[in-house]
Amino acid sequence: MITYCSEGDKPIVKYSFNGVEKKFKSPKSPITIETKETPIEGSDSYQAEGFTITFYSPNNSRFVEATVLDYKVFKEEIDGILYNSIKWKNCGETSFQSSVEIDPQTLTIDATKKCPIDQQGKVRCSIIIRHQDLIIFQDQGQCPLIYSVQCGNCASGEIECKSNTYPGYCCISCQGTSQRIKNLSNKIK
Repeated sequence: MITYCSEGDKPIVKYSFNGVEKKFKSPKSPITIETKETPIEGSDSYQAEGFTITFYSPNNSRFVEATVLDYKVFKEEIDGILYNSIKWKNCGETSFQSSVEIDPQTLTIDATKKCPIDQQGKVRCSIIIRHQDLIIFQDQGQCPLIYSVQCGNCASGEIECKSNTYPGYCCISCQGTSQRIKNLSNKIK
């Protein structure tokens, strides 16, 4: 994580997910920013390259084999009866399929049978903004994620000057101001 701005600044974080621009104005400073990529709706079993699961339903009445990115085994109550159920995310999919009854003791995983390269898992990018280790803002969207931080009222490469008009300040380009001073200096010589 990288720390930005000083105490008393009013950080503005401009960021975009896959070109869709957004902005967050932080009420607190300094801030730290963390970015990461996470699987879409993934569990602890998620594998981006996939794997194959096989299992039987209770009483060995149905055999299932599927090459998947992820799976979840859980207890499910239907009409007052508790069942062991499983749901999985197929290669190239971003959400889990509907649940199926399972005999959990028959579940096997074959890590050598993977998803085709073009159908492997999708990820989402996340941005997490903290102040004093407390999360004050977070967002996620389609990768890639690009962000920049502006600590004061003016962007990087500008200086702030007071103004009698709203909002009470103006921003002047440092490079432009430097060039004008240089031109004046040359005229005086």
